[in-house]
Formats: sequence, C-alpha cells, structure tokens
Amino acid sequence: MQLYLNLTDTTKYTVTFNSNGGSEVESKEVTSGTSVSEPTAPTKEGYTFDGWYEDVTSSTRFDFNTPITNNVTLYAKWVEKEENNNAETEKYTVPDENGNSISFTEEKDREFTFTIINYLSFTDEQLEEAGIPKEMYNQVLETLKNVTKDYGTLLAFYEIEVINDDGFQVHESQSKFNIKIKMTDEMKKYNTFKIINVDMDDQGNISTENPINLKVEGDYLVGTLEHLSNYALTGSYVVPSNNSTTNNPQTGDNIYMWFGMLLISVFGLSVGMITATKSKKSKVK
Repeated sequence: MQLYLNLTDTTKYTVTFNSNGGSEVESKEVTSGTSVSEPTAPTKEGYTFDGWYEDVTSSTRFDFNTPITNNVTLYAKWVEKEENNNAETEKYTVPDENGNSISFTEEKDREFTFTIINYLSFTDEQLEEAGIPKEMYNQVLETLKNVTKDYGTLLAFYEIEVINDDGFQVHESQSKFNIKIKMTDEMKKYNTFKIINVDMDDQGNISTENPINLKVEGDYLVGTLEHLSNYALTGSYVVPSNNSTTNNPQTGDNIYMWFGMLLISVFGLSVGMITATKSKKSKVK
C-alpha cells in the first residue's frame, strides 16, 4: 500500500494538560511537527472553563493548529460563575445553509458562526478536490461503523463547531448547546436516534462515550450537548434496554494518521458559515 505521508521526523513529544484544580485531563503524545487534538473540556465546581493557555497566567491562548516541536504544558483557565451573575446575556440561534441550527446562551453583543460537517456525505469529486484517497476514506468510515455498531446504524459523522467573533471556539455555554439537525430520507427509516461523542488518541485507538438520545420533532432531530466535538449519529428500530456508557476501542496501524489527514484536508473545502441570529434576550440571575 502506498504511504501518503513522508514522515522524516518520528520524534515523540508529550503535551500535558494542567487543569488548575479541575477534573483530570490525560496527557497526549504526538509526533514532532504534528498538531495535538483538543481534549474534552475539564470541569470545576463553581467555575466555567475558558480554554487552554500556554502559560499559567492565561496571557496567551493556545492554538490547537500549532505544530508540536517540544514537550508542552497547557494550563486551563477558569472563570468564577459568580462573576457572571450580573452579566447581560442573550440567546443565540445560529443556523447553517442546510437547515441545521444550534442555540445557546452567551454574553450579549457577540457574533458567532456555526459549522456542522458530515464526513459521511463527501462525494468522489469532493474527495478528489481535497486530495483524500478514496481507499483511505472508506477505511476510516468502516472503522467508525464498527466502533458505533452497538448503538445502531451509523448515519452521520459530524464535526460540530461554533466560533465567536474573536476567532475562538466556543466549548461551553450557560444553557448548553441545543442542536437541531435536518433529517435525511435515510434517517427517516429509523425511530430511535443517538448522538455519540467520538474520541481518537495518538495511537489510532477510537473510543465512543456519552451517548445522548435525540428526539424527532417534525423533520428534525433535536437534543442537548454538553460540549462541541466530533459526534457520530446512529439510528435503530429498537429502543436500547439501557443507556450505559460504552467504551469501544478500535485500533488500526494508520487510522489516526489517516483521520488526521481527513480532518486537515476537509477544511480546504468550501463550507458555508452563517452569522448568528440573535433572539430572546435573557439575564442570568
């Protein structure tokens, strides 16, 4: 099999996440010159997580597109929830051009863009334009289908992202994230739906966790997410007997490398991003 990456430096570096008193976040090992994927946000009672920073004083926010060339320690920034009790907030509903939308509460007078990419929907023309080999793409999707099979039939694999007007990703909101996903004809064949967080480590192990049931409202699936990340959507005819969290690892020699190439390449495609529509002002008391 032809190798699609010419790696001249296989040195490994460790990225350590100092949660500053929050829940523990495991360190990640990455190959020199590659970027590190952002972990699930930690939690801390009485505080709101405000991103990862390069220094303990939280003066420089870390860009997760930065190539790693040495061992790195990142520090969590926290904001006391009490500090925001009197802050004016506004309810934002952010749509995209395909009928999907996301709603959440943040400080007022901001603008946001919303992107939801379904990696299962790429055409041969889009793959060719992005420079993604069809064989590599099919192997990644086959692995994802196998990982999520305990939840039902894999219907979509989403990258869900909200960017504020400072150019930073929004991970948590005061009201969580209420998503609304337009159903395709294929989705309408099922009556039970789950959306599952999908995580992939640097050794190519894929795991699934925190399955969330979505409800059907007309032509849409609706539900609430705790944070934004990569999510698989599954459908089934039978309601599961329990909602226990599944940790279902799959390992492939080059799966992580392939998937990383897929993520990097896809952002070269044209993706519509719509400015937030503001509605229904509210204050946190």
